[in-house]
Amino acid sequence: METLLFIALAPLVALLVWLSLIAFAGLGVPGLPEVDPDPSTDERAAAEALESLLARDPSDISDATRTRLLRPVGPARGTIVMWHGFTNCPAQFAEVAEELRSHGYFVLVARIPYHGKQDRLTRDLAQLAVEELAIFMNRCVDVAAGLPRPLAAVGFSAGGGLATWASASRDEIDRVVAISPLVAPKGFPGWVVRLLVRFRKLLPSAWVWWDPRQKAEYGGSSHVYPGFPMAGLVPFLHVGLSLHDERVLASHRVSGAALISNPNDLAVRTSVAEVMMARVFSGMSPTITEYALKRSLGWPHDFIDQQHAAASGDVADIAGLILHAMGEKATPRVGALIEETARLDTGEGA
Repeated sequence: METLLFIALAPLVALLVWLSLIAFAGLGVPGLPEVDPDPSTDERAAAEALESLLARDPSDISDATRTRLLRPVGPARGTIVMWHGFTNCPAQFAEVAEELRSHGYFVLVARIPYHGKQDRLTRDLAQLAVEELAIFMNRCVDVAAGLPRPLAAVGFSAGGGLATWASASRDEIDRVVAISPLVAPKGFPGWVVRLLVRFRKLLPSAWVWWDPRQKAEYGGSSHVYPGFPMAGLVPFLHVGLSLHDERVLASHRVSGAALISNPNDLAVRTSVAEVMMARVFSGMSPTITEYALKRSLGWPHDFIDQQHAAASGDVADIAGLILHAMGEKATPRVGALIEETARLDTGEGA
């Protein structure tokens, strides 16, 4: 009887011992890899850097999911480098990027490694490492650095963490707009997220469906992955929490830092993202502003991708919202989307 009881309780005891050791050692996450800038100095050099970035796209992706650079028709007003969300691809920003181009901007929409493959059930995301994200982020900024200034970094969800990291560590970036950035997912206590980051190798090879009911039919999109290996999410959590924990702080002054938050967002914790933005850019931006969308809009987490079944936002409105967060005056339509504008300050974190 005692033997059976011991066998039954052994896993629980082991777990408690493990958690005690972790608590004793602290729950801080590792720092991020050092940046390695090699900025292009003009449009010709930018074109060469772009070719190098495009060469990273594998053969098993479609044209719609590849990295793309959009050029304005007339004189350029500046450049925007954009990063998409987790399990999505550059197609997420396709229509919005075209709208931004029509406003006079060069727009670089970059494909995050292992995303955008034709096999939407690929498990390759489990291979992604934060070191690869560092190389990828730097190469994107290297391309944009040779294009007309000012240069703004814009990112959604997981891409919001990359945009924040890039803006803090690369002097070429003048302004940052993080849209619902992924720092800590909803439904997970902060200590659990930190354990996942610190002990990624101990994660089971678990597959997570975005919607367990729809499974492979989720979203009705031809380019969004309907699920993901849990390990593939960890590098983005690593980025977000490292920024939140002040392991990376802005190395130069930017002209503005903005957070676009969504009260209907069921995926990310806005309060933790607010702390991240305030800490990273404290003293390095004249304004750190949060633009909170109106709850009555009913927009879901991904309100950008026009191919998603739950797409809610109008393309012109979304582009106008981004431009407003970049410092442009809001049109009446865009102003009607915003419930509240607030200055961010440091506070309690995750």
